[in-house]
Amino acid sequence: MTESNIDDDSVMGNTDNATAAGNDLKNQSSGLSENRKEDELLASSIRKKLPQQSSSLECSCIFKIPHILRRGNENVFVPNLVSIGPYHHGHEDLKAMEEIKQWYLHCLLERRGNQEASMMDFVKGIRSMEKYCRDCYGEKVNLSSDDFVEIMVVDGCFIIELFRKYITDVTAGKSAKVFPERDDPVFNTSWMIATLLYDLLLLENQIPWRVLGCLIKLTRENDETEETSLSQLTLKYFENYTLGRYPKKIEETGSKHLLDFIRRCLLGGRKEESNNIHPNSDWAPIPCVTELLQAGVKFDVPKIACST
Repeated sequence: MTESNIDDDSVMGNTDNATAAGNDLKNQSSGLSENRKEDELLASSIRKKLPQQSSSLECSCIFKIPHILRRGNENVFVPNLVSIGPYHHGHEDLKAMEEIKQWYLHCLLERRGNQEASMMDFVKGIRSMEKYCRDCYGEKVNLSSDDFVEIMVVDGCFIIELFRKYITDVTAGKSAKVFPERDDPVFNTSWMIATLLYDLLLLENQIPWRVLGCLIKLTRENDETEETSLSQLTLKYFENYTLGRYPKKIEETGSKHLLDFIRRCLLGGRKEESNNIHPNSDWAPIPCVTELLQAGVKFDVPKIACST
C-alpha cells in the first residue's frame, strides 16, 4: 500500500469519525430539545392549575368535618331535620323541610306587601356578596350562581323568620308582628324546636353571618326596636343553650356565622388569647413527666388485685 493510499484512508476514517460525532451531537441536541419542550409543556400545565387570584383561605370559616373525626360519629356532624347552606342541600332525608322553608319565605314576603320587589331586593343583596359567601366555604361549592344565591336567600330568610316567630311565641306576642300560624308544624311539634336548635349549631350547616345581616335589614319594619336586631334575636333563640350568660351588648361585625356568634357569647365577649391559659387565671398547665421527675416527684405502678 502506497503512502498516498494510507493518507486517503486516514482522511476517510477521520471524516467518518467526524460525521459520527456530528450525528451524536445532533441526536443529543434533538433529545435536549425534546426534553426542553416536554418541560415547557409541564411547566405551562402546572401554571394553568394555579389560582389566578389571591387565596381565599383567609375568608374560609365554614368547613366539612375531617373524616378522621367522623369515624363512628357520622350522625353527630350532620343535620337531622334541616339543611342550611350548600353542604347538605338536596339530601333525601332533609327534603321534607324544604317545603317549610319555602312557606316561611312566602309568609315573610306576604307580610311585606310587594312580594316581587321584596324578592328582587333579596336576590340583588345576596348576589352582590356572592363571591365573599363562596369564599367562606372551605370546600369548593359546585353550584351555579342562581342556585347558590337561591340557597342563601331561602335559608337565610327561613332562619330570620324562625327567630322572629320564636320570639313572639315565647313572649306571648308582646310588641311583635310575626306570629306562628296555627298549623305551623315547627311550633306544633314538640321536638322540632329542639332539633332545629341542634341543626343550626352544626359547623357544616352554616351560612355567612353577613347574609343574615343583609336579609334582616331588608326585612326590618320601620318601627322595630333593638330587641329585634339579629344579635338579640339570635341570643333569645339560643337562650337556653347559652344559659343566658352573655354580655348585654356584643358586636355583630366580628361574627362569621351563627355557631361563631354563640361561641363568642359563651366566651363572654372576651378577646381570645394566644395561650390556652388566661394570664390572670388561677389555672396552670400540668407539667410534663420529665419536669415532675426533676422536681422529685416519684411514680409508682398501681397494684391491681386479680379477681379469682
